[in-house]
Amino acid sequence: MIYSEERVHFTFEIFKRLERELSSKCNTRFLYTHNFEKVINPRYAKKVPIHRWYILKESYSPYLIEELVKAKVVRMPTKGVLDPFVGAGSTLLGSQWIGTPSIGVDIVPFFCLVSKVKTLWKSYNIKVLKEIYEKVRRLDVEKEPNLGFPTLSTFSRVYDARILRELLVIKEFILDLNKDLELYKDLLKVVLASILEPTSRAKKNGKGLKIVRKGPLEKPKNAFLRKLEEVINDLSVVHYFLRPKYASAKVLNDDARQLGKVPKGETDLVVFSPPYLNTFDYTEVYKLELWFLDFVKSRNEWYELRRKTFRSHNLAKWARTEYWSHEVLNKIEDYLRKQELWCEEIPIIVRGYFDDMYLTLKALYEVTYDECCVVIIVGNSAYGGIIIPVDLLIMRSALEVGFIPEKLLIVRELGTSSQQLRLLRRDMRKLLRESIIVLRKR
Repeated sequence: MIYSEERVHFTFEIFKRLERELSSKCNTRFLYTHNFEKVINPRYAKKVPIHRWYILKESYSPYLIEELVKAKVVRMPTKGVLDPFVGAGSTLLGSQWIGTPSIGVDIVPFFCLVSKVKTLWKSYNIKVLKEIYEKVRRLDVEKEPNLGFPTLSTFSRVYDARILRELLVIKEFILDLNKDLELYKDLLKVVLASILEPTSRAKKNGKGLKIVRKGPLEKPKNAFLRKLEEVINDLSVVHYFLRPKYASAKVLNDDARQLGKVPKGETDLVVFSPPYLNTFDYTEVYKLELWFLDFVKSRNEWYELRRKTFRSHNLAKWARTEYWSHEVLNKIEDYLRKQELWCEEIPIIVRGYFDDMYLTLKALYEVTYDECCVVIIVGNSAYGGIIIPVDLLIMRSALEVGFIPEKLLIVRELGTSSQQLRLLRRDMRKLLRESIIVLRKR
């Protein structure tokens, strides 16, 4: 082991300091529970009908809200639910299925498409989808498409020319559908997005794509038809067997730190999971989808979108800011600056992350009802041999905004890189956790 007692002492001291502050200032409770492990674990989200049409690696289950209500962590929302990081639409689907209107926000336009498509599930006609299925089955994928290949060099590395041509033929088919099928174009785009990875040599791996396949790849047409069958089957199950409630859902391409498009006073519950402080950049991880579906068409557009994202990664050049300050955060930043880190920008990223969270909490305070409950699913991070108390620092900044940090539900331990694990003493690893923060608006 190469951990040091200095790192151990520093880590436990900053956690204890924040816990004492939260307990004394607002009687925050810290509870260990495994009750929500299944609904926040992405592995189980893959099994949920409709939600599984396109899953983000970080998705939690749409049943989270229902489970929170059952456990009396939150009251049943009556006015509306808001998710400022809508991602794959977990919160919106869960809100629909309990009959509550919802609004989802995301800076990444592809995520907005995915969430919009899922929440329109009640509008899709199974008969029409079966007719589209037959048209795709008869589609000649050996012809030359009129569409050009994406200019991003990654496509030539992860696809055979034949596979890429077939994908473009399917894309062209979708774009050429009649106007009376306009509702289904977006759905089919999501189906197409869902097969981009399985038909490539690459796999989403941590911070990006990793080439893992050398053998024959699945033919896009076959993969597309199989996914379309799943969509049709899911709609049958939901319509005729599950019969959940239904409520309106609105998806906005907006910035969580501003929420300028979100109407004020329509929300009495907020549920979200922000990007974790793990240097993952969604514009990199989901670049195949962004480029192939024309959300970005040039590197300038791609980089511009990246610069708008949350400061949780190192693929953009961030300026240091200090919108919110706390002694513990200052100590962490100073400590990291003295370490030999794999990326010298880590101290700026850490500071920027909590500044962005502070701005998000301020924006949420402005658009929500009094007594609104805010639920945040978040994971702690490890850098330089210490564990950063992301959950506790978010709660502490929320207190400054005006929220009351009621409780922290500690659900499960998280993994980290083998390099960081070697620096962490075994009893420190329990602090590397995934938790549910519960805040209340005063």
